[in-house]
Amino acid sequence: MKIKEALKLNDPILITFIGGGGKTTTLFRLGEELSAEEQPILLTTTTSILMPPPSAYDLAIVTEDVAEAIRQVRNNENKGRILLGKNITTENKLKGFLPEEMDRIYKENRERWFLVEGDGSNGRSLKIPEDHEPQVPSFSSITVILIGADILGKEINKENVHRHHLIQPLTQRTQQYVDKSLIFDLISHPLGITKGIPEDSKKVILFNKISTQGKESLEILRGLSEEMINEGKDAPIHPQCRISSILLGEVQDKEPIIEIVGEDRWSALF
Repeated sequence: MKIKEALKLNDPILITFIGGGGKTTTLFRLGEELSAEEQPILLTTTTSILMPPPSAYDLAIVTEDVAEAIRQVRNNENKGRILLGKNITTENKLKGFLPEEMDRIYKENRERWFLVEGDGSNGRSLKIPEDHEPQVPSFSSITVILIGADILGKEINKENVHRHHLIQPLTQRTQQYVDKSLIFDLISHPLGITKGIPEDSKKVILFNKISTQGKESLEILRGLSEEMINEGKDAPIHPQCRISSILLGEVQDKEPIIEIVGEDRWSALF
């Protein structure tokens, strides 16, 4: 199924993508789905992203002034896909507005979908947030936490896990490899990968890269997803860690979502 269907999207809201394992790809894929239905969208970040090709947007608004950003977005209602940022760095990265600034821009443009990348992972499939991370606007109705399925079995080091040095202090684990129990601990810890998300934001995990890892990974992550959802419902865990639903998918596939575990679950499509 499409990402839009999996997230049960109807009216325009602000959605933030954090974690690792395909945030930017997922953001622009959802943007394509909404754009195909001729819905107005704004593509942006509260950190920085590699400047996308011109074919990915209809208009780029680059300004460091919040009021000017609000004005330009409102004055371009006829543009379906707007890319917004503060400036473009010498590394060709688009730097975004701070979460509180993004809230101001969104409040004046609620008729448009806001798709926001709120985290950086240096291309890694698993990201452990530092104190100042992630950067999620308070108006984020849905926050999607990405984890790459290819991280299973990988060694815990800087090549595979962004901010890998934070795992041991967080979980008290000294293991060398990523397994499903470690991912469970990182999701369920209040300072883990669900931290920094507004209390009233719906939290959705997306395990990406499922198809390329095969049925074994699907079974492992399906089991982990069941455990995570049941733990959230049946045991007293920190409210910050409760997950609404978990998506299993391959964002670059024609039908990017394979299965949903959680509220109003769908049948497996794999």
